[in-house]
Amino acid sequence: MANISRNEVKKLRDELEKVLDKFNKTSDIKMELGNAKFGDEVTFKFTGRKLVNGQIVSKESTDFLKFQYKHGLKEHALNYEFTHAGKSIKIVGYKPRSPKYSITYEENGRSYKCTVAFMQAMIKTSAQELLF
Repeated sequence: MANISRNEVKKLRDELEKVLDKFNKTSDIKMELGNAKFGDEVTFKFTGRKLVNGQIVSKESTDFLKFQYKHGLKEHALNYEFTHAGKSIKIVGYKPRSPKYSITYEENGRSYKCTVAFMQAMIKTSAQELLF
């Protein structure tokens, strides 16, 4: 049995990336090529996400839109950037299966998670227009 070599997988990945780049330019679905498992066969993981207004709609952002009213947040709080303590904050999602740290946000380009109460406190001091 002949195994597929790492170099062959790298060449195949390069070719698949070219095809996906061409596809992503014309489609409203963003396809990403993930890890590969190889031996006597090669398997790649593909992930596709829908684009809405040029942005990827993630599960966390969809869940945020489902649960925002429960926590007193307005719909436009998702992806809204505000400044708190000199740092740029952007709410990017909600994880309902994570009861303690359910809010996901970006601070200066890095991803973090926090409690709903912590996010509400930040919003109260910096961006009250996001609360009901």
